[in-house]
Amino acid sequence: MPVIEQGILSGLQYPRTLTVKRVTAADAARQFTKCLSEPGTEDIVPVGIAYHISSKGDMDFMCLAQPNTEDILLISLRNSKFGELAALLCAEGGSCQPPSPKVCLVGFGMPQIAVLISHATSLRVRGVDLLTLLRKSSPSEVIQKMVGKGVKSFAVGRLWMGNKASATKDIALRAWLAAWYVPDVT
Repeated sequence: MPVIEQGILSGLQYPRTLTVKRVTAADAARQFTKCLSEPGTEDIVPVGIAYHISSKGDMDFMCLAQPNTEDILLISLRNSKFGELAALLCAEGGSCQPPSPKVCLVGFGMPQIAVLISHATSLRVRGVDLLTLLRKSSPSEVIQKMVGKGVKSFAVGRLWMGNKASATKDIALRAWLAAWYVPDVT
């Protein structure tokens, strides 16, 4: 499990390091189901989501993160079976029965995320787009609005620049930021 440092947010309330766990879709479903069934869990839990596209233009992997946690799940989209994770990703009204509590996917550019993940997994996906919800044009502006002082805006923007060497870290941090600073989506 790689540990990554986040140098985006400063302050004692923000974790300095995050753990990226490579898991299968089935393992992710079990981990989320376990976390979501713990006492004190809200009725609707936001889950940050981000994705990576391979050099061939295919979905390569996605990251999922829960609010205020230091663990990020990385799920390979190659040869994965998504049946067990479907309840977390599916839109209401589909053939999936969401677990209780319900998960609300949250991301930056959610329309594109939903289309790409739906294409890669054959699941209907929906979620909340932070850019649209907060009427901002960039993730840096969203994080700046939510956090205020202590945001390294350039570091936020750099997460979307497509650096191959830091792809895993960048995608994990995108999911973490989406989950950590989601406004009330209920």
